[in-house]
Amino acid sequence: MRLVRILRLLAAAFAFHGLSPAIAQSVLEEIHVTGVPINQSPGELAQSVTVLRDETLDRIRAGNLGETLAGQLGISSSFFGAGSSRPIIRGLAGPRVRTMEDGIDSMDLSGLSIDHAVSIDPLVAQQIEVFRGPTTLLYGSGAVGGVINTVTNRIPETAPADGLDAAIELRGDSVSDGQSAGIAVDGGGANVAWHLDAASRSADDYEIPGFADLDAIVLESTSEPAGIVPNSDLETESLAAGISWLGDNSLFGVAVSSFAANYGLPGHHEEEIAAAVQSNSDSEFARIDLEQTRVDLKGEWFGVSEGIQVINFRAGVNDYAHVELEGGAIGTRFDNEAFEARIEVLHSPWGRWQGAIGVQFGQRKFSAIGEEAFVPPVDTGSVGLFMIEQRDTD
Repeated sequence: MRLVRILRLLAAAFAFHGLSPAIAQSVLEEIHVTGVPINQSPGELAQSVTVLRDETLDRIRAGNLGETLAGQLGISSSFFGAGSSRPIIRGLAGPRVRTMEDGIDSMDLSGLSIDHAVSIDPLVAQQIEVFRGPTTLLYGSGAVGGVINTVTNRIPETAPADGLDAAIELRGDSVSDGQSAGIAVDGGGANVAWHLDAASRSADDYEIPGFADLDAIVLESTSEPAGIVPNSDLETESLAAGISWLGDNSLFGVAVSSFAANYGLPGHHEEEIAAAVQSNSDSEFARIDLEQTRVDLKGEWFGVSEGIQVINFRAGVNDYAHVELEGGAIGTRFDNEAFEARIEVLHSPWGRWQGAIGVQFGQRKFSAIGEEAFVPPVDTGSVGLFMIEQRDTD
């Protein structure tokens, strides 16, 4: 196996070496990082950034964000069944890793507990950017582990050359009889561009050799079924529509999206499993039923004046709620209403310095009601100023 890998690496190296400089340069210039104010390729950035897109992203794309990124350098996953999986960067997890969609926070509650899902569907991602180091300060002081920005085309910046573009993706797996499908359609003309996308995923319990619980293996218990991970099934759905007005030196767009998930929480007490097996019903298990509706705004103005090159505006507002079902009844309800906006001003070069200044502000209203409400209701407001400058030297 090691020899095969070496031969593959050598073949790839010779293939790349055979490209002409012009072709090699054009391949690198196709990738641009959207999570920083200055439009640059990853090779031009002085900070650590990983960009996944095109065939690479298609090959590793999984059912959730954590599984999609788990194979990347320094990234693992807080896997809690197929429904919930959040990225861990260099051992840092939870709120120390910020998840965003098109530059605005995902505004879910995945950072609160490992069994809460990230409300970003990887099926609709065109590009995923992972930032480490000083770049994370552009999005607040808490994301010391890193920032993950999922780039979509839900607010299109250009219209298709032929007026209409469509893509469809189908996936399946045998370990859980999983099925997923996604479709995206883009259209428009000279001054208007629109986008539609929809995705759906379902999976049964994972199939495994033997028992999932260690006590069942040691005690040879018959209360837990063998050959599966009980309560590891899931269903997710997402839907979005967006439209943009395209001017000569500006654009303004809006998108409305929804995300829903219903998934089980494996690994609960043996008495719950025994009751479910005896009653031949999944209603005894603990599950999460999640819904989020989100509205995004985006505006750009180019060539504003001699001193200002570009003004970027991003905003998002959401209505998020999920309930934890215990034996079919609602045990705890979590609500999160959030708003976030940021303005970036890219100025003209100051001598040999180039950069941007901006402001970001947000508001969050959170509450948890029920048996496992371990945090009190809280209203949070935040305001941040940021500035990034760089210069090229010899």
